[in-house]
Amino acid sequence: MSAPRGKKAVIVGGTHGIGMAAARALLDEGAAGVLLTGRGERNVEAARRELAGRPAAHVVRSDAASLVDIDALGARVESDFGNFDLLFFNAGLAVLEPFGRVTEDAYDRSFPVNTKGAFFTAQRLAPLVRDGGAIVFTTSAADETGTPGMSVYSAAKAAVRSFVRVLGCVVNQSDMLCSSDRDWGSRSCRWLAML
Repeated sequence: MSAPRGKKAVIVGGTHGIGMAAARALLDEGAAGVLLTGRGERNVEAARRELAGRPAAHVVRSDAASLVDIDALGARVESDFGNFDLLFFNAGLAVLEPFGRVTEDAYDRSFPVNTKGAFFTAQRLAPLVRDGGAIVFTTSAADETGTPGMSVYSAAKAAVRSFVRVLGCVVNQSDMLCSSDRDWGSRSCRWLAML
C-alpha cells in the first residue's frame, strides 16, 4: 500500500499494543512522520528503543489526561510537523470492577484519560489536521454491551463514541473524516489509504 507514503500521523497512546502496531505499519508503508505518545516513562523508553534508527518516528512522553501535556503536545506537533494527515487517539484506561464496588478513585482515573483526553486532544490538534485528513478514536465493543465489571469503562467509551458523532458534524465542514474504530490493529493503514 503506498497511500501512507509521505503522510504524517500523530498517535496518542502509541507506545505499545494497538498504537505501536499502527505506528509500525505506518512507518513500514513509508509515512513521512509518525509522532506517538505514551504516559509511562518505561513504555516511552521501550518505544524509543524499538523505533531507534527510524528517523520518521518521534516518541514523546505525554499524559492524555493532562491539559498542560495536551497543549505541549500541540506545540510539539506544530513545531515538528506543522499540519498532518491523521490523528489517532488510542489512549485508554480500563479499571474493571463490579458495579457495586466501583470506587470514586477508579471512576476518576478512567474518565480523564478515556473522555477528557480524547475531547481536548481533538480540540487542540484538529486545527492542525489537513483538509482531507482524518481523526480516528479507538473505542470498544464495551460502549454498546452491558458486560459485568465494565460499567465505568463502557460509559467512558460510550461518551467517546457520542463525542465522535458530534465532532464528525463539525469537521466534515472542512472535508475531514472523523470516526471511531474498534479494530484498528487489523486494518493498520486503512485510514491513511482513504486520504
